[in-house]
Amino acid sequence: MEIVEMFKTESDLAKAVISWLEDYQWEVYQEVQVFGYTADIIAVQNKLVWVVETKLTSTLKVIEQANNWKGLAHYVSVAVPRRRDQSMFGKVLSLFGIGKIECGQEIIEWIPPILNRKALSNKITHLLIPELKNYAEAGNSEGKRLTPFKKTCMEIIREVEENPGITIKELIERIKTNDATPATARTCVSRWIGTKHIDVRFETEGRKLKLYPKERNFA
Repeated sequence: MEIVEMFKTESDLAKAVISWLEDYQWEVYQEVQVFGYTADIIAVQNKLVWVVETKLTSTLKVIEQANNWKGLAHYVSVAVPRRRDQSMFGKVLSLFGIGKIECGQEIIEWIPPILNRKALSNKITHLLIPELKNYAEAGNSEGKRLTPFKKTCMEIIREVEENPGITIKELIERIKTNDATPATARTCVSRWIGTKHIDVRFETEGRKLKLYPKERNFA
C-alpha cells in the first residue's frame, strides 16, 4: 500500500501532524486567519511560533503558501505524505528555508526549517484565542474557519462573562487589543447583542447600558 493512501483527506494528515506536535509539547491552533492568509496549523511553544501547511500533494502551491509566513513565524514547514522521488521538492524547500514533515506510519521531520530570529510573531500570537484550537479542523474541505466577525462575537461574550455589568464603552476599550477594530466592535454590539451571535443580555442602570451573561435555565 502506498503511504499516501493512509491519508484519505487533508484533515486526516493534519490530525496526524497535530498529534505529533502535541507530543512534543507544542500548543496547536487550527485554520488561523492573519492578514488575509489562513494557516492550516500554528503551533506555539514558549515564545516560538511554527506555521505548518498541510497538503496531500508535493507541489509548488504548498511551498508558496508556506513562504507567505516566513516573515511572521520563527519556523515554517510543510507536511506532506511520504513518497518516493521527492528530491527536487526537498531542494526547493531547503532553498527557501522551509522545513519538510513527512507523514506515514511515523511522522518524520525530514528537513528542519530555518529559524527566523526576527519574526514578527506578535502579529500572530495576539490573534490566538482558545476557540482556534478546535473551532475548525485544519485542512477541512468545507472551508470552515473562525472569521473575524465570529471571533469578535466570541471575544465580546467572553469579556461579558468575565466582567458582568461591563458597559459598552468599557467593552470596546478592552477588545481594541484583539482582532476587532473599535468600529467592528460597535457594529457587533449594537446590531447583534441579544441574538444568537452575541448571546448576552443588557440592562439600563441610570444612564448606562450594562451587559450581563444571559441567564441559563437548567430546570
